[in-house]
Amino acid sequence: MLNYVVGIFTDNFQVLIVIISIIGISFFYKALEYERKNINLGLSVFLFTSIFYFYYIGIMRLFIAASITAFAFRYVAEKKTIRYIIWILIATMFHYSALFMLFLVYFSTEKEEKQRKMKNIILLVTVAMPIIIYIVSKFIFPNMGARYSENYTTLNDLKFSINQFDKLPIVLLAFFLYNDMKKQNRYIKIYIVMYTLAIVIGIYSTVLSIGRIQWYLSYVICIIFPQIVRTVLNSKFKNFVVLLIPLIIMYGSIYAYRIIYLEPTFYGIRNYSNIFFINK
Repeated sequence: MLNYVVGIFTDNFQVLIVIISIIGISFFYKALEYERKNINLGLSVFLFTSIFYFYYIGIMRLFIAASITAFAFRYVAEKKTIRYIIWILIATMFHYSALFMLFLVYFSTEKEEKQRKMKNIILLVTVAMPIIIYIVSKFIFPNMGARYSENYTTLNDLKFSINQFDKLPIVLLAFFLYNDMKKQNRYIKIYIVMYTLAIVIGIYSTVLSIGRIQWYLSYVICIIFPQIVRTVLNSKFKNFVVLLIPLIIMYGSIYAYRIIYLEPTFYGIRNYSNIFFINK
């Protein structure tokens, strides 16, 4: 539908990219702004720009869908379940995989004191993931059209690589500081669960092609890490911030370079000139 509307006015693909960028960035910014009292918004924007933006340009429909689900998180926090579901359904108009984010309904309907402990939720999801993958590959994807039935129903061997665990240091640090972080932000448990789930999905994506679902979850590093920095600043370990900031800047810069210059899927749309690219 968006392609059709833009096509009425122009056939310039760059215009479509600009419009998609405006939509995606706006929703993601509102998602980060929602946590502005708990984080450093400037650091959050840097993380999003360096780690996520360039990759999302290569998966434009998912960019819009993921940004909408990120914006909708406020309705999980505010226990407005119906509004959250409506926004997720809107996101599915751009990418079916947005339905995955309905799992957060658990946190919007269950009272906080009755929710399972964070480690139990993570353990449950990790153990249940093989069963979920089998059900999805055998009973859901085959009924979603030729593209899914031909490309997303074959189960492969489980493989491991160091790239699957690049998020682990942040998760471990968040676990270590969890009690202090929770005093500032009572929703931090949900964010940590989401980020840990991104690791689990990354591991199992070698079995079934579900890796892109990580991009609905991984953005929360833009909230978790800035809150880690704020928590450390308010603790007896505040001197460690001198190490944390350069490390995350280096991580974001290296990640951006890898996506722009080393990621094969990005080559096809590097066809315009700006401060990052020189069109030859």
